Amino acid sequence: MVSQIPSAVAQLLIQTQCALGESPVYAYGALHFADLLRGVVFRWVPETNLLQQVVCRYKGAAVLLGSIGVLDQGRTNGLLVASHHGVHVVETGVWDSPIMELPDPLCDPLREVVEGTGEDRKVVRLNDGRASPCGRFVVGAYNSAHRQNGRAVGGVYCVDAHGNCERINALGNVRVANGTCWDPTGTFMYFCDSPTGVLKKLRWTRTGVPDSVDQVVYDVQEHPSDADAFGGSMDGACADDQGGIWVARMRGGCAVRHDKSSGAVTHIVRTPETVQQVASCCVGNDTLFLTTANRGEDLTKCHGAGAVFSFQLSEFGLTASRDEHAFSL
Repeated sequence: MVSQIPSAVAQLLIQTQCALGESPVYAYGALHFADLLRGVVFRWVPETNLLQQVVCRYKGAAVLLGSIGVLDQGRTNGLLVASHHGVHVVETGVWDSPIMELPDPLCDPLREVVEGTGEDRKVVRLNDGRASPCGRFVVGAYNSAHRQNGRAVGGVYCVDAHGNCERINALGNVRVANGTCWDPTGTFMYFCDSPTGVLKKLRWTRTGVPDSVDQVVYDVQEHPSDADAFGGSMDGACADDQGGIWVARMRGGCAVRHDKSSGAVTHIVRTPETVQQVASCCVGNDTLFLTTANRGEDLTKCHGAGAVFSFQLSEFGLTASRDEHAFSL
């Protein structure tokens, strides 16, 4: 029953005002996240409460971001950035100045798609992505006009340090790539194309890419009563140490935890009622972090929209001790 699902409210952590706060990554003792629409990347260090931010540019011009990732071997001053131009790797100097000039893309997964369809690069662009257990970066496409034209344009891609880009054909074309994350063992990858309301699980491989969907973990059409507990659409996701999958609910004001086997909702963490656009989540240091958005909101009423919120997983008897996977150079 909906009333029996354990529920709690997250606390305000960082008072940012992100138009679209996304792609949180906890690694190297810091929380990294981005305001995708403003092209800004943040790093918050809990030990010192230091908040840094850098504005991304490419050839001097503003960029739309899709996702970010950290680099391996303790490269804390480096970053992977997926923008509407492609996947960029900045090996050092990220936090040395307020503006970061992105190098030419390591690869551009959507180049052929855009050239073949004539789509606008700022309409069809890269979206949700995370580094995989084997150090590659998995990133998917986003058609920002999908509500108007209904088109699934582009797919989900796996990128390595040499710029090789392999498409995950098992996931087909997508409208809004989201939910990319891995279970604690690195055995399974999770993914959702947000408009479908379906969370999929694929058996991961350290060579190549998955060739089939292993399981549909959750399909909103099969759980109509869940609408009484939460609304919105699936967005970013992560997994805790126990294997539960936390999924942010855009315009649902919460993140929900799905059982790794049955897909049933086991826990709900809500943001304050004035914050409904929960865009993504990550775990680290036994904490669930929620990034939010304020685009289109009346900020005189929607206090806290665009900020980062946190919840101590120990309140639910859960843990999250792992750092996010890093991109291997």
